[in-house]
Order: sequence, then structure tokens, then C-alpha cells
Amino acid sequence: KTIQAIAAAEILAKDGGVERALIVCPSSLKSQWRQEIEHFSARTALVIDGPTHRRKGLFERDLAFFKIINYDVIHADFEAIAAWSPDLVILDEAQRIKNWQTRTAKSVKQIDSRYAIVLTGTPLENRLEELHSIVEFVDRHRLGPLFAFKAAHEVIEPGTVKVVGYRDL
Repeated sequence: KTIQAIAAAEILAKDGGVERALIVCPSSLKSQWRQEIEHFSARTALVIDGPTHRRKGLFERDLAFFKIINYDVIHADFEAIAAWSPDLVILDEAQRIKNWQTRTAKSVKQIDSRYAIVLTGTPLENRLEELHSIVEFVDRHRLGPLFAFKAAHEVIEPGTVKVVGYRDL
């Protein structure tokens, strides 16, 4: 997945005008992303870490094409990210935003970019709204409002609110 996302970023840089790419991933994968970028691309990559003031400075001063940040600091760094204005956002382990009610998911979904890529091996674990939440990051309107999406695809046990299956997926 990582190499494919790097390749997609290269294509978007060449043909789509992308000049700044933000990678959001679990903290444990930040260095791995940097290594893969350095190995498979000629682009610069910077891991954003440290205290808040240091991270803010890295967004303001460093000219790296790829900036790599972890999910845990998106909320605190939102203003710095918005000011940097990424053209492309890549979410690795995107199931981290499957619960649309979390602060992390809400913060990630506020990042404005022309392009978005989500990477996950488990887009749907328990409930249909998990998939809706992830797709919503890529295209806010693709699946329509959550209530209408659920009404169109969930099978509810008669006389209850219990979901017993799915239809027309």
C-alpha cells in the first residue's frame, strides 16, 4: 500500500499540480514511511514530531514535499496543517477514522485538500457507518447523508432497531 500511495503522489505531482503531501499514520509507522519515500522517490520527506511548538515550526519552515504526522496530534496541529495547506492527504490505517464521532475523525475530516487517498486493510469491521466515515473523507458527498445510506442498505429486525444484515451493497 505504501509504495502504491507514493506512486500515486508522484503521478499527482506530475499531472495534478500537487506540491505538498501530508501523510497521516500511526506514530509507529512514521519512520517507515520516510524510509519508503527515500527509497522509492526522489522527493523530500519530513517526520513531524516533538512538542507542539516544534511541530508548528516544522510546518512553517521546512519545505519537504511529504510531511508525515500521526493521528494523535491532528487536533492540536490543525491550524498549522491548514496554514501549510496540503494538496494531497494520505491516510494510512484509515480505519482510525471509522468512528465519525471521535475528535480524531472530526479533525482529520476538516483538513482541506484537492486530493485524498485512504489506505486500510479493514474498511468495515462491525458497522456500515464505519465504511461511510472513511469514504466521506475521500468524497464528502459520494455516499450521501449517513441516515439515508443506512436506510438504503441496512436490514433491521422487525419491531427492533437491531441490524441483522445488509442489502444492495
